[in-house]
Amino acid sequence: MAKDFLVRHMRLCVGGYDLSGDSRAFSEAANAFNPIEIGGWNEPVKNYIPGTRSVGLMGYQAILNDAAGRSFAVLQAAENSNRLSLLFGSGDAPAVNDPAYLLASVQMNDQASFASEIGVLTADFLPDASQAPDYEPFGKVLLPETALSATGNGTSVDNLASSANGAHANLHILVSSGGTWALIIEHSVDNAAWATLITFTSDGSAVASEHGTASGTVNRYTRFTYTRTSGTLTAVVTLARN
Repeated sequence: MAKDFLVRHMRLCVGGYDLSGDSRAFSEAANAFNPIEIGGWNEPVKNYIPGTRSVGLMGYQAILNDAAGRSFAVLQAAENSNRLSLLFGSGDAPAVNDPAYLLASVQMNDQASFASEIGVLTADFLPDASQAPDYEPFGKVLLPETALSATGNGTSVDNLASSANGAHANLHILVSSGGTWALIIEHSVDNAAWATLITFTSDGSAVASEHGTASGTVNRYTRFTYTRTSGTLTAVVTLARN
């Protein structure tokens, strides 16, 4: 197990933008269930069942940067629905199979202040229930920030076993030349024969982001595939199994 996850190797995508260069800190990437105690009077040990789930990227702080496509432009309008992916790099920039925290999110606030004499923006991102009612936020990187210019298949991720509760994924198109692509996540039982798991409607023709979902069985192996008709793009893809 890698133990060299450092802040300097983290990356954050919000919508179609990489805010890593402005990001300073966050307080919590939450994933917890509120406990409900169900013990009776005569029980020697209290018993609990999980209640509602608490998920969200809390206390996120970015340098106040008003350049095009940077923190102020992306975060200035609170209550925006967006896609968020936090990528954890192990000893270097994030790579395929590194951990990721991904949400179909609603930005709840955008508070400006000064910290250590520099202007900062603070925001919280909570799940958008209309897009992702109860999904596991921790998953894997299928495609780190990568410039694509030809058809190809991403490196497969071995999830060690299949799962039965579906999956969800974020696609972030950070740069586009205006071309056309087919962007798909596939899964496989044996890492040889592949089937479509999630098909994104975004075609790579513009800077954009999209949250995709799949229900039912998710096979052991997953990968991102991209088929070029024209143009070039730079993308990030994250996937979590529920």
